Amino acid sequence: MSRRLAAIALLFTTCTGTTDANKPATPATPATPAPPATPVSPASPSDPGQLHSPAPTGPIVPWFCVCYSRITAEGGAPLTACRSTLDECHGLEKAVAAGKKGMVARSLTHRCTELRAAHPGDVHGGREVWQPSKKPGSWLSLSACHLPGEGELVQAGTGPNPMGDEVIGGLRIGLPAAEVIKLLGEPGKRGRIEEEGATGEWVQSWDYKDQGVSISMSADTRKGPQTLHSLRIAAPSAFKTSKDIGIGSTRKAVLAAYGKLRDPEDPSGDAAEIFIAGSIYGGVFFTFKADKVLEIFVGAGAE
Repeated sequence: MSRRLAAIALLFTTCTGTTDANKPATPATPATPAPPATPVSPASPSDPGQLHSPAPTGPIVPWFCVCYSRITAEGGAPLTACRSTLDECHGLEKAVAAGKKGMVARSLTHRCTELRAAHPGDVHGGREVWQPSKKPGSWLSLSACHLPGEGELVQAGTGPNPMGDEVIGGLRIGLPAAEVIKLLGEPGKRGRIEEEGATGEWVQSWDYKDQGVSISMSADTRKGPQTLHSLRIAAPSAFKTSKDIGIGSTRKAVLAAYGKLRDPEDPSGDAAEIFIAGSIYGGVFFTFKADKVLEIFVGAGAE
C-alpha cells in the first residue's frame, strides 16, 4: 500500500513540474506601442515662388501673355498679363500702344508669348502673385514681368506717336464725346453698344455719312463716359491730317510726309495698297487706289 502511494506521488510530481506553488506568477509585460509614422514631406517645387502655391488643378490650356508697365504714383511699374486667346492678347497689345486707362503708352516689352498650364502661375511666379483681371477669364500679376528674358521696348516709349499725335478736322484719339458732337454735330446713325472681346471695352459706332466720317467711341463700362476710339474718313470728307494729307492726295505726298514713320514690321514696299505710319497696334493707315488716297484710318488694328 505504501509503495502504491509513493508511485502515485512520483507520477504527480512528474506531470506538474517543479514550479513553486507558493511563488506568485510574474505578470506579463505589456507590449510597447509603435511610434507614430513620420509624415512624408511633399517634394519641393523647383521654383521657390511656388512653395506656397496650391497644387496645379484643372486642365492644361494655352495662355497668351505680355509684359508692359502700369501707371503708378512713382511713374511706371512692370506687370504681366495673360489672356486665354491670341486675339484677346493682340487686343491687349493694341490697348498698351494706345495707352488705355492705367497703362503706360507703348510700354510693351514682351509681345504675346504662349505658355500651357492650368494657371499662368504654375509656370511663372507661383499662383499667389497673380490676381483675376477685370477681363473675365484672364490673369494679372502686378509684381513684375515674369516672362523669360529681359525683353525690349517693342513699342517705342518716346519719339513720334502717329496715332496719338494725329489730329484730323479737330478729331483725335481720346476726344470726349461732347467735343466730338461740338465738331460734327449729332451722328446720323449710332450703332449698338457692344463689348469688344479683345480689349473688354464697350464700343459704339457713330456714322456721319454725309461728311464722309465714321467713328468708333469706347468706354470702360456699358454706360460709362465715351471717348473717341478710332476714326475713318473717306469721300466726300474734306478733312486733312496734321501733315496736310487728305482724300485724293498722292502716294508721293504721303510718303514725303509720313515716310519716316513707316511701320518697321511692314514688309510691303512703297507700292503697297496700304501704308502704315506707326504700327498695326496703333497708327495712321492710308489706303490707296490708283496711287491716290482713298481712305484714312486712325486707330489700332486696321487691315
